Amino acid sequence: TSPTPTSPDDDRYFVTLTRDREILHHGSAYGGNALLAKIAHGLRLASFDAHQNGWLVDQMGLMGIENLKTGETKYLIVGFPSASGKTNLVMTEPPDALRDQYKVHFLGDDIVWMYVGDDGRIYGMNPEFGAFGVAPGTNTVTNPAAMEAVKAGSGTIFTNVARHEETKEIWWEEMTPDYPEDVTGWIDWQGKRISDRPAEEQKSKAHPWAQKNSRFTVPLTRIPNISPEWDNAKGVPISGVIFGGRVSSPREPLIRQLPDPQTGVYDGAVMGVETTAAIDGPVVFRADPMAMMGFYSYPEQDFFQDWLSLVERAGDEAPGFFHVNWFAKDEDGRFMWPGFGENLRALIWAIEQPARREAAELAKAEADGLITVTPAGIIPTPKALRTEGLSVSEETLAKLLSYDAKLWETEVPRRNEYLAQFPSMPKALEDAHARFVEGVTSA
Repeated sequence: TSPTPTSPDDDRYFVTLTRDREILHHGSAYGGNALLAKIAHGLRLASFDAHQNGWLVDQMGLMGIENLKTGETKYLIVGFPSASGKTNLVMTEPPDALRDQYKVHFLGDDIVWMYVGDDGRIYGMNPEFGAFGVAPGTNTVTNPAAMEAVKAGSGTIFTNVARHEETKEIWWEEMTPDYPEDVTGWIDWQGKRISDRPAEEQKSKAHPWAQKNSRFTVPLTRIPNISPEWDNAKGVPISGVIFGGRVSSPREPLIRQLPDPQTGVYDGAVMGVETTAAIDGPVVFRADPMAMMGFYSYPEQDFFQDWLSLVERAGDEAPGFFHVNWFAKDEDGRFMWPGFGENLRALIWAIEQPARREAAELAKAEADGLITVTPAGIIPTPKALRTEGLSVSEETLAKLLSYDAKLWETEVPRRNEYLAQFPSMPKALEDAHARFVEGVTSA
């Protein structure tokens, strides 16, 4: 496929001929397009091969969480749309209060190949040898592992960041709290001297030094918390599937579990992310099913069926499905959750949950004050999370883990409209959607 032309001179083409196994790209030096083994081969062409041969490929991260007390590591795959924190999450470090109890193992931040193993479990592996991360916003607070990985001497390739022509330093927005004090010698991403700009544009967010999609490309072996299983050709067994996206509305709680894998696939099929048309533009919710928008090599409904077939073949060994949201804002527009390493608290709860529970088990857990069962899924109560050292008020945490029936009811027309575009859908997803609509409209 080719992008929508942005000008009469736009002659970029990105073509994957799946049956002929040919990849034809022209007119772009952007890494995801220029490195043909990445998206075109590792994701688009590979997903078509998987479709033909009974396995599955998705744009996802892969991580392990080790309980240092028991020595057990459980592995999660993470599917987020762009700008929703996937790389930061799979590279995260535990918060200080939990650092002596848990360790995060990084395996990949971009693509996962999945299959059902001989033991009935779903296995996942990262086909790439490196990480390809967005530079702006990456710093020692948001992603300390990435900053350690790309430090001087690491062999990292940087594209479209600012650089100093003499010291060879690099810089991007939010890499440090402030801009470099002296702009002399700094070259922006377009190759222009910062010192040649008008004074008011030299340190201005409206005139960035680095392109907003500037990148770092670093070998996996440079990442400090790389998993010892990173090059295991068999992959690792998947205990949980995490979907999520940037949603500022408190409708979407911090974390919720879907009651069964089929409903989990439905949740991934209808998920999306908030975007803005401009810096100060209105918020627009864009569908991004399974975080694969722009990367499908065969019809979406067939991709959903491949997900269903995968979990059906796994049967009782299928992983649990969860949906997270780190981006809910309060009435004053402030983020309610601190994010970054604190996100691990939600994932620790996730890996402790069974993939599915009988009604009696749910009733007991709810009676014990550990969960709230809602039409949107199973939401933990504050009591169920590890909160030691967490600087979030009880009131805010309760709101982050609440179910707002009126807000969820507004999801019905959006999902109806989105699903109506498909000529057909797997029956399991139609049934899951019917249950969702009935649940949220009668709650």
